[in-house]
Amino acid sequence: MGNRQLTDRQRIQLTELAYHQWRVGQSIYLDYGRNFIGKVGKIIHQVNDLYLTVVVNHLEQEVTVLFRGSTGIISGGHDAWVNQWLKTNFPVGSAILTRQTAIPNQLLSASATLNRLMRAYPNARFWLYGHSLGSINAQYALANCFFPNQLANSYLFEGPNIYWLLSPDQRKRALQIRCQIFNYIDPRDIVTLGYLDYQRVIGLLRVVNSRLVTPISQHLFGGYQYDSQGRLLVNQGASIELSQKRAQIDSRLIKRAGHLLQAIDHLQTRQQLNLGQRHGE
Repeated sequence: MGNRQLTDRQRIQLTELAYHQWRVGQSIYLDYGRNFIGKVGKIIHQVNDLYLTVVVNHLEQEVTVLFRGSTGIISGGHDAWVNQWLKTNFPVGSAILTRQTAIPNQLLSASATLNRLMRAYPNARFWLYGHSLGSINAQYALANCFFPNQLANSYLFEGPNIYWLLSPDQRKRALQIRCQIFNYIDPRDIVTLGYLDYQRVIGLLRVVNSRLVTPISQHLFGGYQYDSQGRLLVNQGASIELSQKRAQIDSRLIKRAGHLLQAIDHLQTRQQLNLGQRHGE
């Protein structure tokens, strides 16, 4: 069974498998062994904590790339705290709020790694999946993809919107492959920052019609609802209203962050002037 035939529920199950500790050569199945996805061809774990599982299906000529998200402040240990949170998640969130475009090293690595994989498998179609930090890395990699003809589809979940971090050229590149990227957000999830509308976003935005659960569960697909065919419920009236409210909250945060930056700049300028005056006395 190839990626193309998967239901929404199965795609989310596949996305969750990015958190599993796989070994090269292991076969990956869905639905208790009924649906074969492929064999693990590579495990990529870099010093900046970028973690990808690369699954190869020669029969379908597919490469599935699973971008792992944050493993948690507690469960991930010291390296996860430093590399995933201090060096990636927090800077990305801050950059989205302040519209500063400093790109964390992990995102740069994700971009370079995807292009290397595409060179290594030139005849394969690539399917990308990512949750949370995995979505962040996948979004940036897609905006810097040099081989768009090798892209099949990408399914991203519960990541903040990094559109604001991209250059004009990167935004143009992302726009060219927009219809091949499905970007799902639960508006009740506090992590899904920066989605102000349906245009300024990486891919096609899909707002989940979720139910309210605990904050951690909300981020971990706990609020997702499906129909009898395994289709994710999206874009219902309540969900659209929630997304609009969330956009208003994010807009106010961005505005307040801008005012705060202006105040800090003003304070720093005054301090520099005062210091200069003291030296001149």
